[in-house]
Amino acid sequence: MKKVSKTGLMAGLISVLLIAIMVLATGCFPAATTTATTGENGEAVPPSFWSQYGMIFFLVAIFAIFYFVMIRPQRKRQKEQQAMIASLQKGDKIMTIGGIYGTIENLNETTVIIKVEGGTTLKVARTAVNPVKDAS
Repeated sequence: MKKVSKTGLMAGLISVLLIAIMVLATGCFPAATTTATTGENGEAVPPSFWSQYGMIFFLVAIFAIFYFVMIRPQRKRQKEQQAMIASLQKGDKIMTIGGIYGTIENLNETTVIIKVEGGTTLKVARTAVNPVKDAS
């Protein structure tokens, strides 16, 4: 079974909540019409703020929530990954994204040569490397 991240679950719940609020809000506020409604004395009554701008407010709110729940944390993780890749040094213990443990033997701008158990060396892309605190 696939593990669902907290961010993904939270974004899904917030999306459902905002859609439910939008459905309820659009039913509560009358739509703005081109003809002016009249009050008790026959004078024109302007449409309310919510009937004119309610949907725009909810769309902006949805975008803001998605930004702070999904986009911003992803950018933060991406910057941390780039900083880690830039700080790799010879002798660091690493694990590739494929699950291969090894020690860095040589570095290049785009590649890393790692030495794995048994003395075998592998050449992998620098972006395919994760640091390991305790390689067993």
